Amino acid sequence: MSRTVMLTGGVIAFAAMMISVPGRAAGDHAVVPRGDSRSYWSASCRPDRRVNNTRPVEKAYRDPVGDAEAGHGDITGVWISDLRGVVTFSIDVKNMRRDGLVIALDTNCDSHDDYVLSLGDRGSAELDRINANDEMFQMLAPTIVRTSSRHLVGATTYTFRFRSTRFGGTTAFRFEAHVDTPTFADVSDWAPNGADDDARWYYDLLSR
Repeated sequence: MSRTVMLTGGVIAFAAMMISVPGRAAGDHAVVPRGDSRSYWSASCRPDRRVNNTRPVEKAYRDPVGDAEAGHGDITGVWISDLRGVVTFSIDVKNMRRDGLVIALDTNCDSHDDYVLSLGDRGSAELDRINANDEMFQMLAPTIVRTSSRHLVGATTYTFRFRSTRFGGTTAFRFEAHVDTPTFADVSDWAPNGADDDARWYYDLLSR
């Protein structure tokens, strides 16, 4: 059974963690340049012309090390690839002790997040779908694998996989990630920088 949670003032409160979902301005439309992290939107995500690649090509998104609130989780990078419609999403975080990691996905680039994945420092996850009225419906969350980072000593990599069909058959998506501290409404790090002002990274699937 789905549960509905109303967004109030752009902040969603859960028993275990707080999730911040920034608001959007209505009527914002523009083309999303491939690989651009700035605040551009379009009515639909632009598909990449290179379809059905036979091997995954990993794309890296870097976030500065040390730009988080002192002593709290610091996002240092995201790595994404896909093969035969299966997306592998990995994110590196340092110092995520009692904090919570939140990943928001906009699967049609309309400036409104459609899904939000939240996970604790031990890898337990919750996935929610957000409708046009900002109501949230809990979905079955993907399994999160927790490993030591291959990119940065002392960082932890959180990896999950999903089929593009799970998110409405999306061929591309915009996304941001942030770390919520145990203090209500306190975010220790936004990735990319400026995500609290609607900056987003963009990924287009190479397989369909």
